[in-house]
Amino acid sequence: MKKNLLLSLIIIGICSCGKKNKGKNGNITADSIFAKYVKALGGTDNLRNIKTSISSKKSYVNGKYFCTTTIYIHYPDKVAIQYDYSNGLHSLIRFDGKEGTQITPSGQTIKLNQDVESLKQIAYLFPELYYIDNKYTFKIASENKQDYEIKISKGKFSTSYFIDKSTFLVTKVKNENSETFTIKDTIISGIEMPYISKTLVFSYPKDTVVNSYQLYKLNTAINDTVFNTRK
Repeated sequence: MKKNLLLSLIIIGICSCGKKNKGKNGNITADSIFAKYVKALGGTDNLRNIKTSISSKKSYVNGKYFCTTTIYIHYPDKVAIQYDYSNGLHSLIRFDGKEGTQITPSGQTIKLNQDVESLKQIAYLFPELYYIDNKYTFKIASENKQDYEIKISKGKFSTSYFIDKSTFLVTKVKNENSETFTIKDTIISGIEMPYISKTLVFSYPKDTVVNSYQLYKLNTAINDTVFNTRK
């Protein structure tokens, strides 16, 4: 989601391994499409100048309020995610750049090992920058009249960005577990970005519809204790 909402940025430095993969017209490549997407979001330099983000997302499962998720990010390597559920329970995940911990709804503290890579992606603020800096492969997986499907992969990880041919903004992000339909893909401090996802949510069935409304505040001061995994 990470994402989506936010989501969201390089004209140079994109992995060269996708350059041979071209679109139907034979000229445009996966690299160049993704670069135009990054430029449409504001460009690499502007996105890297965003050092902090506080986002608050309210989620409704099949129309019923489920939880509020607050994400604190200090680019490029710190993230804290707080979940406040409708039943009064809470959960907290922290990553300080080196290690991650989770405080479960029952109050138990767990050290996160397997999820550190995904936390690093979230901590990057914009996953797009993470994919570029870490030399992910970009490939045109499909194409129609409206958009390109750019598949991004490295090792076992892969996700697809559906990029509009006219605006070069993302209309959908898809991986093996979920689909996210982005209505507004603009990063402006204070903007509310609604989207709808059909995905497996905890123990809910796969056809569950989740409506989320996410409010972003960019370059806002964050106390570093928020990311302290030893508290």
